[in-house]
Amino acid sequence: MLPTSGSETSAFVTLHVLESVSGVAVVTNNSTPLENLDTIALSCDALGTVQTLTWFKDDQPIRENGRIFTSFGNSKLTVITVNRNDTGTYKCIASNSFSGGAGETYVQVYCGCTAPETGDNFTLGAAAIVGIVLGSLAGGLIGGVCAWLFARKIGGIKDPPQSQYDTSIDSGRNSTLDTNTVNSSGIYENLSRDEQGARHNAQDGNSTYTGLVLGDRSVYSDLKR
Repeated sequence: MLPTSGSETSAFVTLHVLESVSGVAVVTNNSTPLENLDTIALSCDALGTVQTLTWFKDDQPIRENGRIFTSFGNSKLTVITVNRNDTGTYKCIASNSFSGGAGETYVQVYCGCTAPETGDNFTLGAAAIVGIVLGSLAGGLIGGVCAWLFARKIGGIKDPPQSQYDTSIDSGRNSTLDTNTVNSSGIYENLSRDEQGARHNAQDGNSTYTGLVLGDRSVYSDLKR
């Protein structure tokens, strides 16, 4: 300032230019952690001039303790040894004096007996292990039966030989059938072995009808024996 009389004076003013906040996003190192095993770390990223960062879980402000805490100017949230109560939606609100934005992500905490659908960690419960073992045994039994049936079909396994008793019965049946079988029609009588022997001796050895007894009504009644 230049007064009409006296010396000059001056003053300085500092101007701060702020950029609007945009592109707020929350990223995590593990969205499907295992209870009492994993630790999760969530980061809040944003574009523009960020003056404040605030964390929420299920729309409630997060209170820090020995297991949950923030770092790097509130841009990082860490939860040590998660439990099922840590399951929920985590939100970060970034803002300055005239603009702001929010980003969020969902974290699902699984208990140790349940495997998550995604991720590298995988734990089977006792019931699942028993089911796998029983399924394997059943599959092996079925496979063995199928293999035995296939081997039997192609001739690899044969039925046990018949006993001597079965063989003698079959031989007796075949002998009886052969003796009584003729290629002629007529009336047949059931004769005992003695009667059959007597009539056989009485017949001509060259007769075609050996052992055959014909009644009077037979068309062969006039034939000479």
